[in-house]
Amino acid sequence: MSAFKNQLKKHLYTFETVPYLFVGPGLSRRYTTLPSQRALLQNLCEAHLPHSFDYYEAKATSLPEACSLVAEAFDEIGRAEERFGHPRDASTGNAEEREWALKYELANLMDRSMSTNPEWSDEIALLSTIHIDGIITTNWDAFLESVLEDFSVYIGQSELLFSNVFHVGNIFKIHGCTSRPQSMVVTQRDHDTVSQKRDYLAAKLVTLFIEQPIIFMGYSLQDPTIQGILKSLLNCLDDNNLNKLRGKFIFCEWVEGLETPSLQSGEMVIPGSKDHETLPIKHVRMDSFMPLYEVLASIRSRPSVKVLRNMQSMVLDYVKKAKPSDNVRLREFPGLNDLFSES
Repeated sequence: MSAFKNQLKKHLYTFETVPYLFVGPGLSRRYTTLPSQRALLQNLCEAHLPHSFDYYEAKATSLPEACSLVAEAFDEIGRAEERFGHPRDASTGNAEEREWALKYELANLMDRSMSTNPEWSDEIALLSTIHIDGIITTNWDAFLESVLEDFSVYIGQSELLFSNVFHVGNIFKIHGCTSRPQSMVVTQRDHDTVSQKRDYLAAKLVTLFIEQPIIFMGYSLQDPTIQGILKSLLNCLDDNNLNKLRGKFIFCEWVEGLETPSLQSGEMVIPGSKDHETLPIKHVRMDSFMPLYEVLASIRSRPSVKVLRNMQSMVLDYVKKAKPSDNVRLREFPGLNDLFSES
């Protein structure tokens, strides 16, 4: 195991920047009691609707389309029964509003169902100590912000598109959050809207992806969301910029019972991209995420996320604005020259 950690640490030290995490639903299912999205929908249908989720899924061609059918059924009873309590100041009958009841109830069920799994308490504790610049996630739940308490949370694609993505200590929840049920990407309409904005998202992320290593966790290599984002990303890049990504995309795969973790070079197939159909990646396979977190916790010594975010905000305010505010404060910072030295 120490050989793997040394190999991963050496690889991360070939970059001048701290990693970003791209986190999918597999991570929440590992560390919490949350069931899969499909299981959640089954529970909701059994509790509130005359038909099972299988009934709606049989009439659809995809999970988002099945969710749209469930949303229509929820809307009918949601308008008649106050127990759903979804936010409806005025009923316009538009497509977005007709999905509120399902999202509200789904968010409530997730919040009621989620608790951390004591089996993974050591991993969760170590996760809270890692050194990363930020997280992009498609997860709706609040697990990440509960562990990384100093990180700021931005909800929805719009908050990523119109924010400074390079700020340290941010969690971008690009598919919404249970704290704001209307933001959750659930139905076919939601996924279509996200797809329409995917090129803008890729354009926003391209500089980040070229400059920083990105560690993907909780996704399979075939995940359609990741495939779609990377397809748009590849369409933005020429051969020169594509080469800059070499080694920066690190996909972590959990393999139960694997005795020795591994780090290998490989390629990810991205069907449908204009000029490239493969993306160079690093592939990590492991039974436990402990060695990964140990490396991320030790790769660099630096101030807390709160301190870094405040320092960065002050500098950006001073440099970018025509009339910067006078709240920049400079003083000697002990150990500044060694701030990013190896441990």
